[in-house]
Amino acid sequence: MVADHDPQLYFHVRIVMGMILGLSLTRLLGGFAKFVQHPSVNEIAPLHMGWAVMVLLNALMFWWWEFRLVNVSHWTFELYLFLLTYCSVFYFMCVLLFPEHLGEYHSYRAYFAAKRKWFFGFFALSQVLDQIDSWVKGPVYFLTLGWPYSVSTGLLVLFSIVAMFYDNSRFQAVFLCLSLVNEVGWIIWLLHTVN
Repeated sequence: MVADHDPQLYFHVRIVMGMILGLSLTRLLGGFAKFVQHPSVNEIAPLHMGWAVMVLLNALMFWWWEFRLVNVSHWTFELYLFLLTYCSVFYFMCVLLFPEHLGEYHSYRAYFAAKRKWFFGFFALSQVLDQIDSWVKGPVYFLTLGWPYSVSTGLLVLFSIVAMFYDNSRFQAVFLCLSLVNEVGWIIWLLHTVN
């Protein structure tokens, strides 16, 4: 029987996480490819495409930063389930952004507007799960992120809730721009603080 502090558990968990995240990235990249394959059929909707780029950056950053889980010394089934749930949220966002068929919707713009409650609900959930994930990596790690991390997460959750119920493309565009700036800022900061 494998002990809960065996370092091989981390690699086992990482493989399963990688499979789920791989499906997510495949869905996103396949969705982007549709616009190249059939540009006259699939009109680009800036908000939809912007959120797809945001989820791509967020998923890539999540996967990169999960190497910190190697420092977890006590693995439990609950932690394993939490991490798989977190990965699955990325998959749901990707499927919502790029469904197999648009069905009754005539464009990605109309589809995204109709599914915004689901998308922004999952986006808000991903931000909350990110806070928990950071705690899992240890209190010292969490504290190195400082107060801007918790404040920006809180604002992203708040804006997501507003975007769920407020169908205003101008608000959503501002929210998207702020989210992208926030994500790129964290990427630059975190990648320069890896030790």
